[in-house]
This record gives sequence, structure tokens and C-alpha cells, in this order.
Amino acid sequence: MADVDLVAPASKGRQEDQLSKFSFDENGLVTQCPAGYRPDQTSPKTKRSNYSAGFDLQRCLACPLLAQCPVKPGKKKAYLRYSAKRYRLAKRRALEASEAFIDDYRWRAGVEATMSEFDRRTGVKKLRVRRMPAVRFYARMKATGLNILRAGAVRKARRKARAANGASIGFVDICIHAVKERIQRFIKDLGSVFLQTNQAADNYWKMAA
Repeated sequence: MADVDLVAPASKGRQEDQLSKFSFDENGLVTQCPAGYRPDQTSPKTKRSNYSAGFDLQRCLACPLLAQCPVKPGKKKAYLRYSAKRYRLAKRRALEASEAFIDDYRWRAGVEATMSEFDRRTGVKKLRVRRMPAVRFYARMKATGLNILRAGAVRKARRKARAANGASIGFVDICIHAVKERIQRFIKDLGSVFLQTNQAADNYWKMAA
């Protein structure tokens, strides 16, 4: 789907992968470890092998982060080997820890809460109508009703806050009141139309009898 970005965390395994704490360049090669040291050598991914990086062995053995580090001590170097999939996941998890991702992800929680309330308070998943035009109409009416309820809750909270601060009713409250009056008038007029229709039908059947 065009112009749609999926905002979701990457799947996590049974154990946390510390690879996301390393720094990489644009080619996927390690540039720095979590302790701040650069590798002595790096190798790109090939058809027969994965990415690899070699660090100073003695420095890694003396590092306080060795117990949590994914490097494996060898004969000459401490080696870090990782696949293209692990590299992509590491980049994704590093992005998830950034302030920009956290700011974007908080909106997803709000949207999910809204849809959950929409279903819980209106029963939109169990509409007793058939065919798409009727389904759209009922869903829109239920969404409108939910918006009115939420606007009323906001209005009540603002009035309570203003009462505590001694402030007067604002422009937003006046607009909400005007919209509420229009909706009530529309519902009343719609009810009178149905009443007149039912009365006309009753008169027709009486005349037919």
C-alpha cells in the first residue's frame, strides 16, 4: 500500500540480542562496540560467509561487558559474526530506542485505544444489518455517537478545571453546545418523519380493510 509506514516494534527472541548496541556503517560493517572500541578488522558478507569483525583479544578479555557481549574469543582476535538478518534486526532495534520512534509509536497506542473503545461502547463488530450501504451508515452513526460522548467528556473535564480556576466557559464549549443542539433537532425531526410514515401506513390499511 502506497504512502503507509508500519509503526511496530521488531519481534524479539527468547534472549536479547546485544548486536543492536554496536555501531555500523552504511555497508553493515561494525564501526564501534558498546564499550567504545573500534574493530581491528572487518569483513563484508559474501555468499559463503556472514559479516565479521575482529577486536583486540586482550582488550575484550579484560572488558567488563564481556559477559553480555556477543563476541567470541579466538586464538588471535575476539570475533563477532552476524548474518544479514541479525544486522537488519539490530538496526531496527536501535531505531526503536530513538526518541523519534518513541514519539511516533505513542500515537499507535492512542489509535488502538480508540478502536477498542469504539467496539466496546458501540458494539460495531456486531451490526444487525446487511449490505454495505447499511453497514457504512450504522458504523458512521456509531462513530459520530462515540465522538459526541468523548467531546462531552472533554467538555466536562474542562468545565471542572475552569471551575477550580474560576474561569468562564470558552468558545469550544459554545461550539460543542451548538453542535449538540443541531444533532438533537435532527433526531427529533427524523423521529417525526417515521411517525408520520407509520400513521400514513396505518390509515392505508384501515381504508383497505
